[in-house]
Amino acid sequence: SPHDHRVKAALSICMAMIIAVSCDAIVKHLSAHYPIHLVNTIRFAFTLPSGFYLVFRQNALKRILTPQYGTLITRGLLIALGNLFFMLAAATIPLADGVALFFTMPFFVAGLVPFLIGERVPLIRWVTIIIGFFGVIIMTRPGTSMFQKESLLAILCAFFYGMGQILTRRLDPSLPTSVTALWQGSVYTIF
Repeated sequence: SPHDHRVKAALSICMAMIIAVSCDAIVKHLSAHYPIHLVNTIRFAFTLPSGFYLVFRQNALKRILTPQYGTLITRGLLIALGNLFFMLAAATIPLADGVALFFTMPFFVAGLVPFLIGERVPLIRWVTIIIGFFGVIIMTRPGTSMFQKESLLAILCAFFYGMGQILTRRLDPSLPTSVTALWQGSVYTIF
């Protein structure tokens, strides 16, 4: 259909993952020298001006005060918690292990969407998730630190981030992504 943007979505996810992993590596380096809450606060505060610019550019200023602010705040808090747990994991375990454990998120999402928003997950998606997870394990080659108690931080990250992604499906599809991103950046910074 003309509204099917799967390729664009897949490419956007790939670009987002490249940016996220780059940010994670920078945060891992900085966490050795600065408190993690300071690194995160500065990181997210820098996103706010670009968020306001994007909202302005998309003529979406009137949509900032959306009736879905409760969902946006809850989503923001869940993803902020997920991010905090990942940053703590990145500071305590090897980055490859943290990334591999983060990719347990699709298991949480697929396992919980039937109960939380009523979406059915077909068997082929489960098979794809499992194959993808094994691909990540082969690619990152995590070490024995995956079995340390600090690894639970990366798993908590996957859980909270996944819950935030599930809430994304509850947002009005007509809500501009710039508004969602601005709310996210604001909640991150305050958190």
